[in-house]
Amino acid sequence: MKKRFLSIFTGFLVLCLSACASSNQDTSNTVEPSTNQSEKLKAFDKSATMDQTVIVDEQGIKITATSLQYLNYAVELNVLIENNTEKDLSFVAGSIGYCCNSINGMMINEGYMNTDVTSGNKANASLSFSYEGLMIYGIDCIANMSICFEAIDEDYNSMYLNSKTIETSLNKEFDFEKDYYVDSINNKAIMAHYGYEMDAFNMDCLYKENGIEMVSSALITKETYEKILLLEFKNNSSQDVYISTSDICVNGLKVFSGLWSNTIVQAGKTCVVRVSITDMLDVDFLDVYGIEDIGCISLNVSQKDLQGNSLVDGVLVDVKDEDHKVEFKNSDSILFDNNGIQIGFMDVKGTSDVSVLLLVENKSGKTVTIDDEYGSLSVNGMMIDYSMYSQELEDGQCGVLEIELWDSSLEENQIDSIQDISFSLNVKVGYKTIDQAYIEIKQ
Repeated sequence: MKKRFLSIFTGFLVLCLSACASSNQDTSNTVEPSTNQSEKLKAFDKSATMDQTVIVDEQGIKITATSLQYLNYAVELNVLIENNTEKDLSFVAGSIGYCCNSINGMMINEGYMNTDVTSGNKANASLSFSYEGLMIYGIDCIANMSICFEAIDEDYNSMYLNSKTIETSLNKEFDFEKDYYVDSINNKAIMAHYGYEMDAFNMDCLYKENGIEMVSSALITKETYEKILLLEFKNNSSQDVYISTSDICVNGLKVFSGLWSNTIVQAGKTCVVRVSITDMLDVDFLDVYGIEDIGCISLNVSQKDLQGNSLVDGVLVDVKDEDHKVEFKNSDSILFDNNGIQIGFMDVKGTSDVSVLLLVENKSGKTVTIDDEYGSLSVNGMMIDYSMYSQELEDGQCGVLEIELWDSSLEENQIDSIQDISFSLNVKVGYKTIDQAYIEIKQ
């Protein structure tokens, strides 16, 4: 049987994070970063031990957690998998497609495992949790953990297996009501070690629907100038839920249309959703649109059950920083103006992959989608490979439109200086094209 390899993203700001936030705490206060310059990073507490625990025993599958093992850079959970079914199976945990692992009540994107076990046989496996991936969010010990497995047969049929909670020797003394995440993310030593600054942090309750509550929000800037919004959600309901974010606006300017993230948070647990602003709009492009400060990030938050059924439709959430201006710049060069749709030129940026930056304003009275007419783009008269994401705008909205010219295609066509760029854009209402904009830019 071919082993199914699934990629997993780990590293700085691995989401979901650490430590339960108390549902009874005062959420009206802004939390200031700790100023104690003598603070140092705590060492990870490696004292927790565990007894062998059967965590899955169903449908002919038995999984036993056998021990915790502390390595130099990570803690490993060792498990014994027994396949008593009639099928050969691949067991996966912690993949991007299905990640329901948690430690100390916090959903985490760590603990990847991929192990084949043929019918009637057993296999030892381990799940690794990096100290760095845990400690930034206040997880500096293992009090308890829960792992979810996906068992996949040769026809790619899946069984989803939730484990019983594994309790360690630290479980009884651990304070599950304390907000370790807030303490950690605002700790100066943590900031210095992981290379970020806290732009804004507050515990205002900006979202509360169907037992799901946003208990904190943070805007940080990494040393690489990447700006990241972190949204902490607590699931006080009795069911596991997907929390989705979509349609991101910065200072009222729409930078991303459609679904951005889809994160599982189990009943009674906490997760943190990562929204990278500079993945949507490069940090070098912020000033092109006149965004000197990020004063407001708006996004839609919705909920679905694990079968994909809608529980709560999108609710608009505004994460504001009253200390910064909420503004962006309009275009001084209008390329298209018809039927209430105005498209303006902002800039051409980049030395390798080159980005054409436009601003679209919708005053049509309708919700419209702007996308490209496939194969219409040329540079200096030569057809060029490129990429562009469509943009959906409600009446009265302005949005970013970025067209990325591929460096390999420019090089292949021996274009080292851009004189003119031409392409066509479609203006749609639903699936119907109501207008077409021919755009020509001369450098």
